[in-house]
Amino acid sequence: MSIYGKVPVFDCKTDEWVVHVAQLNNFFIANGIDDITDAQRVRRRAILLNSMSQDSYRLTRDLLYPNTPESTDYKAIIAALDGHFDPKKCIYAERQKFYSAKKDPHESMVEYAARLRGLASACCFGIALEMCLTDRFVLGLDTASAREKLFREDPNQLKLNKALEVACAVESAQRIVSAGDSAELIKSEPVLYTDSQRKATASGGTRGGRARGGGDGGAPRCSVCGARSHDTSVCGYRHLSCNLCGAKGHLKRMCSKRYYVHNEITTKKDKIVKKQHNGMQNNYILEGSDRDECNDFSPINNVRDINNESRINTILCKEEKPISLEVIVRGVTLSMEVDSGSGVSALPARIWYMYFSRNLSLGESNKTLYTYSGSALRLLGMCYLPVTYNNVTHNIKFYVVENGPVPLLGRDFMTKFNFAFISLNYCSVDKEKFILSKYKTLFSGGLGTFNKYKLTLHLKEGVTPKFFKARPVPFALKDKVSAELDRLVRAGILKPVSYSNYASPIVAVLKKNNDVRICGDYSMTINKALIIDSYPLPKISELCASLHDCRYFSRLDLSNSYNQFLLDDESQKYTCINTHKGLFVYTRLVFGLSNAPALFQRAMVQLLQGIDGVECFLDDLLIAAPTAELHWERVDLVLSRLRDAGLMLQRSKCSFFQNKIEYLGFVIDRFGLHKNPDKIKAITQARVPGNVRQLKSFLGLVNFYRSFIPQAADTAHVDDVTSYVNALAAAGAPLPASLDELRAAFHKDKVLSLVMQYVTKSWPRKVSSELLPYNRCQHELYVDSGVLMRGHRIVVPTVYRAAVLQELHAAHLGVIKMKMIARERCWYPGIDSDIENMVSNCGRCISLRPSPAKARLESWGWPDSVFGRIHLDYLGPIHGKIFFVLVDAHSKWIECELMSNFLSKELINKLKKIFSRFGIPNKIVTDNAKTFVSSEFSKYCTDNGITHILSPAYSPQSNGLAENAVKTCKRFIVNAIKDCGFKDFANHLDNYLFHYRNTPHCTTGVSPASLMFGRNLRCKLDLIAVKHSNLDRKPLIHKNVLVNQNRQKLYFGGKIKAFSIGEKVWVRDYRANPKRPTWILGQVVARLGKVLYDVTIQRSDIIWRRHVNQLMSAKSHNSSRGEAAWTFEDMDVGSTAGPSASHDTPASLPLNSPEGALAAQPPGPDGGEAAPVLTHAESDMGDVSPPPQTSTTMRTRSGRAIKPPKRLVL
Repeated sequence: MSIYGKVPVFDCKTDEWVVHVAQLNNFFIANGIDDITDAQRVRRRAILLNSMSQDSYRLTRDLLYPNTPESTDYKAIIAALDGHFDPKKCIYAERQKFYSAKKDPHESMVEYAARLRGLASACCFGIALEMCLTDRFVLGLDTASAREKLFREDPNQLKLNKALEVACAVESAQRIVSAGDSAELIKSEPVLYTDSQRKATASGGTRGGRARGGGDGGAPRCSVCGARSHDTSVCGYRHLSCNLCGAKGHLKRMCSKRYYVHNEITTKKDKIVKKQHNGMQNNYILEGSDRDECNDFSPINNVRDINNESRINTILCKEEKPISLEVIVRGVTLSMEVDSGSGVSALPARIWYMYFSRNLSLGESNKTLYTYSGSALRLLGMCYLPVTYNNVTHNIKFYVVENGPVPLLGRDFMTKFNFAFISLNYCSVDKEKFILSKYKTLFSGGLGTFNKYKLTLHLKEGVTPKFFKARPVPFALKDKVSAELDRLVRAGILKPVSYSNYASPIVAVLKKNNDVRICGDYSMTINKALIIDSYPLPKISELCASLHDCRYFSRLDLSNSYNQFLLDDESQKYTCINTHKGLFVYTRLVFGLSNAPALFQRAMVQLLQGIDGVECFLDDLLIAAPTAELHWERVDLVLSRLRDAGLMLQRSKCSFFQNKIEYLGFVIDRFGLHKNPDKIKAITQARVPGNVRQLKSFLGLVNFYRSFIPQAADTAHVDDVTSYVNALAAAGAPLPASLDELRAAFHKDKVLSLVMQYVTKSWPRKVSSELLPYNRCQHELYVDSGVLMRGHRIVVPTVYRAAVLQELHAAHLGVIKMKMIARERCWYPGIDSDIENMVSNCGRCISLRPSPAKARLESWGWPDSVFGRIHLDYLGPIHGKIFFVLVDAHSKWIECELMSNFLSKELINKLKKIFSRFGIPNKIVTDNAKTFVSSEFSKYCTDNGITHILSPAYSPQSNGLAENAVKTCKRFIVNAIKDCGFKDFANHLDNYLFHYRNTPHCTTGVSPASLMFGRNLRCKLDLIAVKHSNLDRKPLIHKNVLVNQNRQKLYFGGKIKAFSIGEKVWVRDYRANPKRPTWILGQVVARLGKVLYDVTIQRSDIIWRRHVNQLMSAKSHNSSRGEAAWTFEDMDVGSTAGPSASHDTPASLPLNSPEGALAAQPPGPDGGEAAPVLTHAESDMGDVSPPPQTSTTMRTRSGRAIKPPKRLVL
C-alpha cells in the first residue's frame, strides 16, 4: 500500500500545535485513515505519537498521567494537547493585540498582512473581519508615503487585497530608488586595499565602470544631489541646506566636508559609530552586554551574495571568487565563506532550520548587526555550535540571520583556529589557489589509478583454496549493501564473476553518515596463506627527527587510497567475496588483506623518494620546509609526481602552508612534537579500569604519549596485567609497611586480640568454634612485641590474609612451594585449604600443571568369533599414496587396500568387498577422521546393524590394534617402495600379507589364517612339513591372549582413576595446538567403560570423549599419589614434607578456535576439520566398575609394595 505525503515531526518548543494537527488531518484524509473502526483509530494514535519529538512525547505522557499515551484514545490525546497548547483565550485581550499591531521595519508588506490575519483569527470579528483588517493594515504602516497613498482611497471601497497591492507598489518603488542612491554613494567612496591591484581614477579615487542601479557611467553628476539624470541648474534640491555643514545649495551626500568629520549617532538601544579613515567608511557595532565576546568594535560586512561576487568592504568585484572553507558544524559538512572583515560568524535561517533547529533552540541576543551601507540585519537569535576544521574542534558562536544567503565565518573563528591573517590574505591563499589551479585534476574527486605498475599477491605453496558461503545481511541494511555493491561495480573496483575457488564472506559496517562500508573477511581465507611483505612503517620518532628546523607544513591525504592501486589478473581471484548478489572480485587493492599496508607503503615511498622534507605514513603525506619558498617548491614537486602517477587527493583533508599541523595524533610545529589536546582530554577523562580489557586499553592509551612522561623508564609499571587486576580486586588491605601497623591490626582483630589475651594469661576450659583452631595449638602460641606467633611463624591477622595469599601466589609456584614458603613465615587457620583452592581456581596454575600419571592399561576384550569386532584406520599418504587398513580383533587378520581418496563412498565400496568374503562384523572401532564420522558412513553402519565405536580424540592407544596394524604395514610398504617403487607394488603387498596371515601371532600364538578359516594357508613349506591332526586349541589361545595382555599391563601406567558422573574435572583441550594441549574445566556426563568418559566443558553444550589419561580431578589439590587430603594442622611444626609435586611445566597456549559439536577431534586424513562423534555406542572394554577402594598398601610402577611405618601408639 503506497503512502501519500509525509508527517512532519512535532517539536513542542518550536512548532505550532494547531498547524501540526491540521497537517496530520490532511495526511489521514490523503491516506484514507478514518476514525470509524477501532483499528483505524489505533493507527491514527500510533501515527500521532510517532510524529512527536522526545520532548513532545514526554509532555504528552505527563498530561495524560496516570494513563499512558498508548492506552488513551486518539481524540482524548488531541483534546488534552489542545487544552495545553490552545487554551481558551480572552477575546478583548486578543483584540488589544490586534489593534496594537504595527508593521515592523524589517517586515515586508505581505508578511505584515499575514501577521494581521493571524492575530485576527482569535478576535471573533465575524462579518466585520474585512473592515477591521483593512483599517489596521492602513493605520499600522510605518511608511508615510504608503499611508498617504492609501488615505486617498475610498474607505467603503478599499479592501485588504487592494490596500496590500498599493502598499507593495509603493514599497517596490522606494526600494528601487534607495538601491540606486546607495549604489552611487558606495561607489563614490574610495577603497584603501583590495586583493586585486586596481588603479584609482584621477578624480576621487573611485573605480571606473558602471555602478549597480546607476545611470550612464559617462554622464556628469549633479553637484547638489549627486544624480546623473539631470543638470545642477534644474535640480529640485538646489534650494535646500546641507545637514552636515549647514550651507545652502547641496545635500549631505555631496558635501565636501563629509570625509573629514567624525559623526557619532546614538540610538536608544545601540550605538552606531561611523569613522572616516583616509576616505574609507566602515560601520561598527558598539556592544553593551556582549562586549566581552570580541573587541569594542565588531565590523561585519554585507552578507548579500550576487552572482558569486567577492566582497571587499561591500565593494563588488567579479575578478575573484570568495574564500570558502569546508568545515563540519555539529556533524554537518558546510562550505562557509571566510570574511576577515566580520567580527562574528553568521548562519542563514534556511540552514538553521534545515540542519539544527530540530534538536536545538536559539538563545536571545540584544546585539544588532549592520551591513556596510548601514542597513540593519534581522536576527532570529544566537547559538553555540561545535565546528571541526583540520581535525580540531572549537565551539563557535553563530548569529542566525533571517535572509542571509551564505554562511559566514568571521574573525572569532579565525582567532580560535589560529589563522594567520597576513598569510591568509596575501601569501598562503594566493599561492594555494595557484597550486590548486595548477593541479586541479588531483582534486577532481574521482577515483585515481596508479599507472606505474600493478600489485601482486603471493601465496604460499601447497595452499588449499577456501570457499565460504555468503553471510546473511540484515534486512535493514540489504538495500544499502546492494546499492554499495552497484556503486563499486560502476566505479570499477568490483567485478562480478560466476566461478571462483576462493570466496570470503563480507562484513557490512554502518558509517556515521548512514552509508555502508563493505569489507571482506579475509582472515578466514587468504590472509593465512599470503606471503607477507615485511616492509616497515615509519615510527613517529623517525618522522620527527627528519623534520628538524622546519617552519612550514602541508599535509596531503589520498582519496580512496588502497583502491587507487590495481591488482594483476592472477591476484584478483584471491580477493573474491561472496555476497547475497553473487560473487565479486576486487580489481584493486582492498582493505582487509594482511599484505595491503606493506605493499601500499612500499609503492608510496618509491614514488616520493629523493624529495627532502617529505614523510609518508600510508595515505597521509607530510611536507615540511624551513622557508616558504622551499616549502612551495617541495609541495609542487610532490603534487607533480602524484599527478604523473595517476593518483587523486581528497581536498577536504589536505592542508597547505601551516605553521603547525596535526599528524598521526601529534601536533608538529617548528619547536618539535607536541601532545594533541584531544588525546590528553581522552586520557584525563578516562574511567578507572575495572577489568583486564579496560586496563590494557588504558595502558595502551597512556603509552601512546610515553615519550612525554618524565622519567617514564623509572616509573613503576605493570608487567602482568591479569595479576594486577586480581590484586586490585582482592579483598583486604595491602601488607603492612611497619611493625606499628601490624600491632594495630592485631588489636583491631577481635578473634586474635582475644587469643593473645588467653595466651598471656590462661585458656578457659571451653572455647567457641572460631577459637578452636588456636586452642589445639595453644602450646605453640606466644606473644612477641605485641605480635602473635606460632613457633617461628607469625599468625596473620584477618585483614592481611588476602594480601598474604596474593603474595604467596604471585609467581604461580604451585601448592607445594606455596605451602613451603608459608611454613617458614606465616600461619593462620585454614591456610592450607586456602592455598589449595586458590591454585585449583587459577587458570595459569592449571596450565602449568604436568599431566597426571597414566592409568593402568585396560585392554579390549577378546571377541568370541572372527569379525566380532574389527578396527579400521588409514595409512599414509606415503609418496602420495593412501592405504586403508583393517584388522580383526579375534584372529588378528589384516586387510590393506590402496585407496584413491578419503571419501566415505570409496571406503564403503572397499568394505563391501571385504564383507562379501568374511561377513558383516558386529562392531567397528575407528578414530575420529572425517571419513569415519560422516553421515554417509554412519548410515551404512546403521543399515547393516553394525555398532560404530569412536575412540577419544588424541588417544591413539584406545584404537591400539589398528595403530599397531598400521605400523606393521607401513614398515613393509616403505621398504617395498624403496626396493621396487610402484611398478610391481601390488604383487609385493599381496605376498607380504600372505606370509603375515600364515605366521603365528605373538598374542594368540597361532596364525591369523588358522583362526579365520580353521586352518593355515597352504604354502611352499607345506611340501616338506608333517601333517598334524586338528585339535581344539581355542582354550589355549584364549589363555595366551590373557597372559600377554596382563604382561603388557604390568609395564604400563599405574592404578585406574575413577570419576563419578557430575564430577568437575580438568579436560585436555586440543583446539589451539594439538601438540601442546591446555587444560579446561569440564564435567563428567557419562562413563563408557573403565577408562572412557564423555565430558562437557563449561558454558558450552560441547561434549568430548576423553580417555582417563586426558582427565584430572578439579577438586581441591590433593596428593598426586592418591593419599587422603591433609592439612598442616596434622603435621609436626617445621615439617617440610608435601603430598604433591610442584608445577614447573611451561604455560600453555590460549584458546583461539572453536571445536566440533561433540568432540575435539584430530584432523581428518585429508587435513580437513574433524567432525563430531555421531553415536555413543557401548564400549567393549568391560563393564563399568566402581572406583577402587583406597588401600593402605601402595605399589610402585614396578610392583614393589610400600607399607606404611608402624608407629607407637600411647
